[in-house]
Amino acid sequence: AGHPDTLQFELQMRGQHFLFDLQKNHALLPKPPNIFLYLPNGTGESLRSDPVVHCFYHGSVRGYPESRVALSTCSGLRGVIAFNSSLSLELHSTHRRRRDILSETKYIELVLVVDHQEFLNYQKNNKTIIYRMLDVANQVDWVSVTSDL
Repeated sequence: AGHPDTLQFELQMRGQHFLFDLQKNHALLPKPPNIFLYLPNGTGESLRSDPVVHCFYHGSVRGYPESRVALSTCSGLRGVIAFNSSLSLELHSTHRRRRDILSETKYIELVLVVDHQEFLNYQKNNKTIIYRMLDVANQVDWVSVTSDL
């Protein structure tokens, strides 16, 4: 059945009820995502079909205008919730250069690599590793949107 494009739900935390408004983070994944795995015999394999069910969301907490949320619903809820806070990253003045922000297209390409120990930590389960790395990518994307990188 898949996951809806928009999602609303309520959570009780510390005795308070919070209503979340989320939208699928469609900018997270190319179609299909480029996923490369190593097989048990050591050879590499690029997955030809899309093994990912899109379950990654960004949004906010209703009533908290400064809130930001990055969650996945792949297997339960996992992610980051920030209330009334902001993250700001600034380049050191000697490394800044002036650019025309309106005419210059900007892209950030993200490559995630799982080392062998991490592979073992996830019991050699490629599907679990893929979804964990996509959780990380969704949260990195959330930070880049939050900080206007």
